[in-house]
Amino acid sequence: MSRALFGLADVARMRGDVARATAFSEEALTQALAIGLTWDIPIMITLLGHLARQQQNYAVATARYREALALFRTFSSPLYTAGCLEGYAATICAEGHYAQATRLCAAAATLREQAQTPLPPVEREAFEQVVATTKVALDKPAFVREWNTGTTLTQEEAIDDALSD
Repeated sequence: MSRALFGLADVARMRGDVARATAFSEEALTQALAIGLTWDIPIMITLLGHLARQQQNYAVATARYREALALFRTFSSPLYTAGCLEGYAATICAEGHYAQATRLCAAAATLREQAQTPLPPVEREAFEQVVATTKVALDKPAFVREWNTGTTLTQEEAIDDALSD
């Protein structure tokens, strides 16, 4: 049932119905927690982070992404970690944390490359917008330095960077 609700949440999100997507996601998460679907929990929390970010509720998005990243640490999934890092980078970029957003974008891109799983076309434009925003906000040497640092981070180090204050 929790996976069906999660699927409905994803469809609602794609249709732009953020309120319905959030309600389905929260119910899916509640059920996943109740039956111990440990793998699904951080994925659902990440989706809730994406939904909060869409509503410009950056405090909730940040909390959700950080919670999911702490859980992804135990699963060692480059693909899901990358998706969470991308959402978190967009959130902190919107809050003006350009250096960290640049590092996390670079780390996510590197994780996707290592996993041979490119960013889905539907998500590419938003990711490129975050990168473009950080390029404008930082001077060129700072952007290059942060991007290069991000590309050298392991999955664990990228999570540590995201969870650092």
